[in-house]
Amino acid sequence: MPAEAWPARRRVRAVLVVMAALALGSLGAESLARLAAPWDEVVARALAHGLPWQIDRVGVRRALPDAPAQLELRATVSRSVEDPRPAALLIGKIPVAAAAQAPAVFWTLLALWPVRTARERRVLLLGGVPGYLALEAATTASQLLVPLAYASAALAGAPLRPTSWEHWSRFLEAGGRIALAVVLALGIVAVVTRRQRRPDRPPLAAKKLSTRRLV
Repeated sequence: MPAEAWPARRRVRAVLVVMAALALGSLGAESLARLAAPWDEVVARALAHGLPWQIDRVGVRRALPDAPAQLELRATVSRSVEDPRPAALLIGKIPVAAAAQAPAVFWTLLALWPVRTARERRVLLLGGVPGYLALEAATTASQLLVPLAYASAALAGAPLRPTSWEHWSRFLEAGGRIALAVVLALGIVAVVTRRQRRPDRPPLAAKKLSTRRLV
């Protein structure tokens, strides 16, 4: 098979993996959202530190029994950090299907990426844990805080225009979630496979011995 055919085959494989991941993510979206909700709450509280935002809780909720499940953040916003009295009660919402897209693509890429040994697969999946936590923080957790940023701007008397949080949210909704998941997964693959396949260097003693023999 020509060598130039491999890049095209890899691109087709990547597209198929992403499509399969999105399908699997939509089927188990609510379960994935429930598992990620505690971490989303931790990240939201960390991002709200130093801001007049008080995070109440993050969880999965249905408005009606037959309605689609949504990941919700409930919080209050004060006029300033010095004034702890709540001035507004806000709810940030993300459909669980959208929240599950990035994790599904991320873990599917790591699980199906071709490796040489089972040990390499284990290292790859283990290395994906901190990557997944960072991905969840950059996507779902940060997007849940968009209404709080709007409320703070309104309470401060600023003109109602898109905030930096809103620009980031629009990027995520325009395909940024999938792009971040793919880039992060491929970065972890590159780091792990390079370290696992790096040729072992001969010990220093062996180097000295071989040098003496040559002399």
